[in-house]
Formats: sequence, structure tokens, C-alpha cells
Amino acid sequence: MTDNIRWGLDNPHPFSKMKTELIWEGKYDEYGNRRVVDIAGCAMPLQKIETIDEAARGMILRELKDDVPASRSEQYAFFHPDLSDLPTGEANFHIRQATNLERTLVGQNGLMPIGLLRWCLDYTRTTKREIGGVFEVVRTRFGGISQTDLFSAIDAIYSFRNEYVAHQDRELSDSELAKEALIQWASGLHRIWSCR
Repeated sequence: MTDNIRWGLDNPHPFSKMKTELIWEGKYDEYGNRRVVDIAGCAMPLQKIETIDEAARGMILRELKDDVPASRSEQYAFFHPDLSDLPTGEANFHIRQATNLERTLVGQNGLMPIGLLRWCLDYTRTTKREIGGVFEVVRTRFGGISQTDLFSAIDAIYSFRNEYVAHQDRELSDSELAKEALIQWASGLHRIWSCR
């Protein structure tokens, strides 16, 4: 016999009122008791650096890509402004940042995008120099954003990433610290993608 009952909002299926639970191997012990999950031991979500880096790269591209000149000679001038007035160490630092910005904006293969985004926000907040080229565009495009608390959120993610995840200078064994970091990363991802 065929079941001709029509399920819908006015006649919900009995299964729709039951709770659904995702089960995986190891979730329950041999006695059927749910195992306690130590979030600090679950390093995989934090090792997925690409997620936060992809968001950072996306923000940098959204903010700066339209200002990159089309011709290769204009691009060269844009990414290599005159740095002769800067002390040697500061000039070399600017060259490294300009090179990474060029790799990110032109080749889309820049290094450590979350660090570059952190630098863009910090540079805009703290520098008083007017250098020109890509540096002036960074100051202009990130000007409004840098006045928010986004820098402190990115800085916290960046510091945690470097200390516990990327370089693993310290072992992550504190579950509350890991939980707090996951919340910061999720909030940071939301903030980065919301800045449009």
C-alpha cells in the first residue's frame, strides 16, 4: 500500500520533531558515554591558516587592485617609488613590503597575507611619511578601515597564528586559550569579509 500522506508545515513528518546528531568514530566510549573533547588537542581548525589568509588576501585585493596600473612600466613605477630619503633599513623594509604587495596584487601569490593585511592597517595608522606609489594607495584605501578596531583583531590573530600554529613556538595545551582563539578567528573572518 502506497503512503499518500502529504507532509508540510501544517502536517510535519514525525521524524522532523526528532533531534539529529552527527556521530563519528570515537565520539562515544565503549560504555556508550560521550567522550570529552579537548579542544586544545584539536589543532586542525587552527592549522587551516589558508582560511584566514584567503580572507586577508581577498581584502587586500578588494581595497588595492583597482589602483594597480595596467602597463608593466607603470606597475614598476607604482611598486618602486623613490625611497632615497629613507634611512637604509627603513628603505629595505619598504622594498620588501612593496615586493609582497606586488606579488599579491599582480601575481596573486604574496607571502603571509594576514601579516600583509596587518601591516597595511598598521602602516596607515602609524606612518606620517608620504612616499607615493603603492604606499600612498595603501594609506588612502585603508584609511577609514584602520580607524576601527579591525587592526587589534587582526593583530591578535596574527600573534596567535605565529606563536602557536605556524611556527609553533609554544605548545597549545590550554583548551580555553584554543577556544578563545577559535572565536577570535571566526570573528576576524567575519570582520574581514564584512569590510566591503
